[in-house]
Amino acid sequence: MFGPCKPNIKFPDNLPTYYNNSDPKRRTFSSEYYFVTNPTGIKIPRLWLCYSVALNKAYCETCWLFADRKNPKLKLNWINGINDWQHMSQKIQVHELSTQHIEAIKLRVLWVKNQTIDKKLEEHISDEARYWRDILTRLIKIILFLTSGNTALRGNEGKTENLGDEGNFLRTVRLLADFDPVLNKLLYKEETQTKYLSWKIQNELIDLLATNMRTIICDEVRSAQCFAIIMDSTQDVTKIDQVSFILRHVVVNHIDRTFQLKESFLGFFTLDKHGAENHVNLIKDVLNVFNLDLKKCRGQGYDGAAVMSGIYSGVQKRICDIIPSASYVHCTAHNLNLVLCDLSKTTPKMSQFFDTIQDIFLFFSKSAPRWASLALGNDTAKIVLKKVCTTRWEAKHNAVYALKTRFIAVLKSLTNMSLTSNKSDEKLMAAGLKKKIESFQFILLLTIWENVLRNFQLVSKKLQGTDTHLQDACEFLKQATVSMMNLRNQYEALVSSATDQCNKWGIPIQPTIHRRVYSKRFFGDVDGDRRLPK
Repeated sequence: MFGPCKPNIKFPDNLPTYYNNSDPKRRTFSSEYYFVTNPTGIKIPRLWLCYSVALNKAYCETCWLFADRKNPKLKLNWINGINDWQHMSQKIQVHELSTQHIEAIKLRVLWVKNQTIDKKLEEHISDEARYWRDILTRLIKIILFLTSGNTALRGNEGKTENLGDEGNFLRTVRLLADFDPVLNKLLYKEETQTKYLSWKIQNELIDLLATNMRTIICDEVRSAQCFAIIMDSTQDVTKIDQVSFILRHVVVNHIDRTFQLKESFLGFFTLDKHGAENHVNLIKDVLNVFNLDLKKCRGQGYDGAAVMSGIYSGVQKRICDIIPSASYVHCTAHNLNLVLCDLSKTTPKMSQFFDTIQDIFLFFSKSAPRWASLALGNDTAKIVLKKVCTTRWEAKHNAVYALKTRFIAVLKSLTNMSLTSNKSDEKLMAAGLKKKIESFQFILLLTIWENVLRNFQLVSKKLQGTDTHLQDACEFLKQATVSMMNLRNQYEALVSSATDQCNKWGIPIQPTIHRRVYSKRFFGDVDGDRRLPK
């Protein structure tokens, strides 16, 4: 039914009917034209030659399908058909050798092989696309590698011609170019003008990666049964309030019958006003942008500020009015920090204790010779003095533990500077700090707080884990409470440990007896009136 039209019938002639059948002018098409006989007598089919029964004409199927219609030298005789049966053999031979027919045959061969007309051009385009795809793959891998470690990408490139001012991104590209031929060709081939290494391309790639990552996160959240919202705000370097938006959800693997808790960061969002209504509008806008349903929210996690946790008009109350099942949970780790903060302010001696630790760190860290004066060369030298963190109270354990471990080195250095320093202010500061820490009271507080903060540090780290849920949080807090009760019952052991340390370091255990200060006597006062000053 389909294919070349090559009928083998009794072909009609092309003369009127009044001509006699025996007239020598009466000629017809012959099926022998379908073949060409080579010198050895073998018949080879002419695949291009066809016959139209309706038109009673022979035509070239190849030229009819593949001839270039835009060619000014195009001949339409073999496309429209020929019925000159008397000179048919000569016309066939001439057409087979024509340029038009040969070009059409070439195109037909390419088409039969399922190849394009401009094969070389397509191969060049494919190679070019593959090359730039490899380039972008390498650049994206470099960006992911640097950003995963919070490493800055750019330096001062473009401002100076010095290669040493380039940022980490370009440095990494040049490093890999020494081993990778693709990047080497990009950097050092003179014909390559476009390199995709500018800061605009870097930002565009980061935005594309962030958009793709948000799409994956939102797809997981939409497939989950419910989610919780976690929000907190802080100021950036330009003093603009940035709200961090996090979604906590459960990813269920039905094949393996497992589930995984995830906390996915969606981004920072600018907040101009800080009212409860503004926070609620921000939550709605963010969820609408990412096509997330607020009705699936089952939890809220904020800090304890009144605008967030208010029971009458706070953010959590406004969200609960929309979704009654969206329970509010104050961050347990933040609560624990607040407890420790209040605990450290119960007495002036507690506040002075941490102030002293911070003063010791600042005294040594502000001067390189002072920092170098600390005893080195042993295993404890690997533990350096740490700053007292004002917000993360579990980090205070590092500062207290470092001072307790390096106490003898700090004491020796302060003693040496208080006796041999040529700077009067340095000598006075060293003597003052030495006097503060060289007491049994300070050693006792150091021992007690090191044990207290050690327990709370472990609990606080566990409470900040992404896989922690309410039951685990309650268990961790119970363990912290039990640990504190055990420390209270072991107070004598703590005093004994502090006493041993004082004996080891040569610090007197007996408390210093301070001279009592009396009020000044004035004329007319009753003799013997020794009232203490207020």
